[in-house]
Amino acid sequence: MTVNNAKPTTTFRSAQLLTLRVPRLIGYQNALDKIERAVGALEQQHGTTLFHVAANGGMGKTFLLQHVRDTLQKRQNLLVTPIIDFYDITVHSDIDLVDRIAQGLKAQCDEQQRGHFAAYNKAIHDFRAHQAGAVTKEDRAAIRNGFNQACADLAKTHGLVVLIDTGELLEFHQDDVQRKFGGLDFRLAASSRDWLKEALKDNDDTLLPRTLIVIASRLQPEAVFQELHDLAEIDERCVRLDGMDEAGVLTYFEALEVELGRRKQALEAEKKNNAYPEKAEEIEAEIYACEDAASKLEGLGAKARLAVHKITGGLPVSISLTTQLYLDGKLRELNVLAGKAAEDPRWAKIELRRAMVNALANYDSFGDASEPLQYLGLLRKGMTAKRLYAVWNGFDGPERHSLQDCQVVIDFLSTQTFVKELIDSD
Repeated sequence: MTVNNAKPTTTFRSAQLLTLRVPRLIGYQNALDKIERAVGALEQQHGTTLFHVAANGGMGKTFLLQHVRDTLQKRQNLLVTPIIDFYDITVHSDIDLVDRIAQGLKAQCDEQQRGHFAAYNKAIHDFRAHQAGAVTKEDRAAIRNGFNQACADLAKTHGLVVLIDTGELLEFHQDDVQRKFGGLDFRLAASSRDWLKEALKDNDDTLLPRTLIVIASRLQPEAVFQELHDLAEIDERCVRLDGMDEAGVLTYFEALEVELGRRKQALEAEKKNNAYPEKAEEIEAEIYACEDAASKLEGLGAKARLAVHKITGGLPVSISLTTQLYLDGKLRELNVLAGKAAEDPRWAKIELRRAMVNALANYDSFGDASEPLQYLGLLRKGMTAKRLYAVWNGFDGPERHSLQDCQVVIDFLSTQTFVKELIDSD
């Protein structure tokens, strides 16, 4: 980290990252209320139901799922999986999806509850051992039976909640290869889509008793959107997220100011107590960043804040991006932007893209990588520790930061903004 004597330079841990996300949902109370009612129905529920969250990209589907996860995992009467993302191709087969659910549930169980998975653990172990060769019907049956029994045992005392993201990628399961070989006992012979449909059948052999599957997807492709909507069965278990209205945008800025104040107080307490002497310079840099961002937000009047709504159309990810570019001094007067956007809605997107491209083009690969990472996170481009390692160190340069350091950075960045990781393509 480098520090200028006059103005400390912020790095990955800067308070500017905190302005990309406020620690609460804004404008999605209706969606939360519907999910809460679906969770409450688990007490009287016999089988499996699906709750469908649909929205265009950047509307906050993942953030909503994270909020649901963090809220429900605190409840003693529920077992909640981590978010299972179909962006990861390793969950596109039925067995891999089942295993991800099983591992997620086990992580929430005590030792006695984990004992319910004994038969499943043996079956999945045997399957993995045979995976390079022929996979038999008996292998599949053992996995399914072991999984079903474990879930049935858990459901006697707990409701089960499974969280799935990027549901629109279910479409990829019906490709030509799968259709051709679907009748054979290959590893990908049955898709996650097949399993999902089977789990939601209303019969006495329900796969997951007292279970709610919350799945988020985009509105396109339309066939997948409609299929998920139909699987949810009733409108009470469907919600479509729209952008923030003007009041929501104003609330967003108010929440940012509160968060900056809270963060600054916490940092000043750390500085006063000298709790982390080895991070003194970093803490000082963060305090400065909080003050700088708060000052800029204070100078952003109601008219300019409402201009952000006009520029972005209320799209949450665009609001975050516009705010960050403004705080970084890379956008012109917001009122001017709003006027242009009113004349031609496409112009705002072009201007935002231009400002971001300029920011990335001016990046020195041997300098501080925090800024491009912020924008890449908002753009939802794949960013992993290995990729950061290459960017931060330079492809041919000496190692200045270890892979472990890079993973710490990715973990921290993920708490501040949405970072999509391309798990399968490093």
